[in-house]
Amino acid sequence: MSRLSMRLRNPHHPHADWHNDHEHFVYRCFDVDGVLLYIGFTWDLRTRIGAHCAPGRPVGERLSYVSVEKHPTRAAARAAERAAIESETPLFNVVHNVRVRAA
Repeated sequence: MSRLSMRLRNPHHPHADWHNDHEHFVYRCFDVDGVLLYIGFTWDLRTRIGAHCAPGRPVGERLSYVSVEKHPTRAAARAAERAAIESETPLFNVVHNVRVRAA
């Protein structure tokens, strides 16, 4: 895993190509017992994890720790996220989750 950078960048800056000019991450949210709650991808970890922790959000209510992988491009992060959801079946993911399709 690469060292995380929590620098905030402005995707609306006229010279920013925010799809490729940012670090892209796949993150996994776990509860205190190690149950995989959610897998997602983002370029802004602080904001995205904060959104999961908003009042009434089921992931945030159980969240204990987050693991993070860095990917070189948005496409690579999206592909890694999909593969991880399909193989690891997190509790709260809906899209790409065979657990949800089987229910």
